[in-house]
Amino acid sequence: MRFVAANLHPDHDTITTFWNGNISAIEAPFLHMLELASRWDGCGSTRSPIDGTKIDANASKYRSIQYDRAKDLGEKLAIDIATLMERAERADADRGVSPGVTG
Repeated sequence: MRFVAANLHPDHDTITTFWNGNISAIEAPFLHMLELASRWDGCGSTRSPIDGTKIDANASKYRSIQYDRAKDLGEKLAIDIATLMERAERADADRGVSPGVTG
C-alpha cells in the first residue's frame, strides 16, 4: 500500500474506503501473491524472483507438484482468501463499522 501511495502513510479512513470499494479487485492479486510466495518458500525467502542468474540445479521430487495438485492448491487458497475477507467484514461489523463508512 505504501508503494502505491508513493511512501505516504494513508490514514485508516482512506484504507477502509479503498478496501470496501475494491474487495473483489483485491482478492485476485492477493491469490496471485500467495501462489508466488508458496513457490518461493514463503515471504521469508532470500531468493529474488527477478534475478536472472543461471546455475545448475537438481529439481527436488519432494518440492515439485503436478498441475492438478497446483490447481487444487489454488482453489484452497481462493477459499482461504474468501474466509479471511469474511472474517475482516465480521470484525468491522463487531466494531460497528458499516461498508463504505469509516470510523
